[in-house]
Amino acid sequence: MKRLENELKVAIESAKEAGKVILDYYISGNAKVKTKSNDTPVTEADLAANEIIYKRLRESFPEDGIVSEEMETFNGGNGRCWYIDPIDGTKSFIRRTDHFAVHIGLAENEKVVLGVVYKPTTGEIYYGVPEWKFATRRNYGESFQVPLKINGTNKDLTAIASNSFWQTQLDLFRRIGVNNVLVSGSLGLRFMKLAENQADFYLSEGGANTWDVCAPHAILEAAGGYVRLLNGEEVTYKGAMRFAGEKRIVAARTKERLNFVRESINNY
Repeated sequence: MKRLENELKVAIESAKEAGKVILDYYISGNAKVKTKSNDTPVTEADLAANEIIYKRLRESFPEDGIVSEEMETFNGGNGRCWYIDPIDGTKSFIRRTDHFAVHIGLAENEKVVLGVVYKPTTGEIYYGVPEWKFATRRNYGESFQVPLKINGTNKDLTAIASNSFWQTQLDLFRRIGVNNVLVSGSLGLRFMKLAENQADFYLSEGGANTWDVCAPHAILEAAGGYVRLLNGEEVTYKGAMRFAGEKRIVAARTKERLNFVRESINNY
């Protein structure tokens, strides 16, 4: 068995199991919504999905730490930590769009090693392991996989942005020569547009948390893409953290695009 093969299997199964519960709430439209202390929403679906994933990870890997948006951090003692966002794109879930996904990522010694992003409404599941240099997408009911592999630089510069904030970035996009803008409510699904070669770069608008970024970071890196902080530093995972300001997340398909966008934004 390959290293991390069991971890990937458990993460995929956990994401799908959580996705079934999320989809039940989504179809019924009966998920109660509360506002957290940071003024962000949380639903019954978030909490139910979180419980499923947390329980499965604790049973399978009792020594690993777990950081989740919807629970207190569990500190492990072996240098490994799972980062969970049971519904990345909760606002989109509440609005009943399909721009949300389940995130399960694993970091070892603060660096990403595995990621799963699952879109319950379509059954699309993305996963990747950087040390295998392998990332893929599998669709619901299909046995074959679609490899995710960065294929170089497009002539036109395409940005992927949040469907809540993209208009605030238009001036920046114009100044750096963006030709097209795609939007999505889920950070994970934005990263997947890069891995699928549909967009060239993503800049987090106000900030992002470790549980938002870990899983899609691993997949994009496994596909050959790049994720850095705006100041050029590597992205590391040290528990519940927020990447903001000069440490905002920048992701791109190629190092060339990453450097161009970083330099353009810093000059801007």
